[in-house]
Amino acid sequence: MKKSGLITKTTILFNHNLKFGVGTRADVLGFYKPWHFDNMNNYYAVCTQWIELYKEINTTIRNIGDWNKKLGGSDVVKLGRLIHNVQDFYSHSNYAELYIQYYKSSNDGALPKSIPTFDEGIKDEKFNNLLKKQLRTGDYDFFDNEKFDINPFREQADEPTSHNKMNKDKADTYAGKLAKQAAIKHTTKILEAIE
Repeated sequence: MKKSGLITKTTILFNHNLKFGVGTRADVLGFYKPWHFDNMNNYYAVCTQWIELYKEINTTIRNIGDWNKKLGGSDVVKLGRLIHNVQDFYSHSNYAELYIQYYKSSNDGALPKSIPTFDEGIKDEKFNNLLKKQLRTGDYDFFDNEKFDINPFREQADEPTSHNKMNKDKADTYAGKLAKQAAIKHTTKILEAIE
């Protein structure tokens, strides 16, 4: 679509449906899915979910290749939800913090200017060993998360590994900026597979 340089009705519809899928509704509609990267307290659980998520992404991208389905938009919305799950990995895990720790220890305390995507990061043997020991994602509870906020005691709770406490969606921190950078880079890589 981008290669032609033309903005067509199909391109506009594709972008609208993709944004709809990535949006907030993905938390509600996708929270129960195992690939949402919640409540994973070890590296192997995360890797298993990446494999399952990518199977679903690749199947959905193949379906989008069908012109009629592209116009209908249901597969594009689904792809948006899957991309949201990819982005949530970076926002609700300690991946960015672990990369900062690793980089600083290898570079005389200097901070990294960029961060690899997960599939790039695991190719670095030393970083991958750190991930194997410490990687985890935030604990998630449908009725006690940042979207619904019905528990008045949540903010006072000492829950360092909760979905909320690990939330870098809006965090103006160095780790938050790197997590966003990796999420954008990974999203771009997925979308480039469609063209």
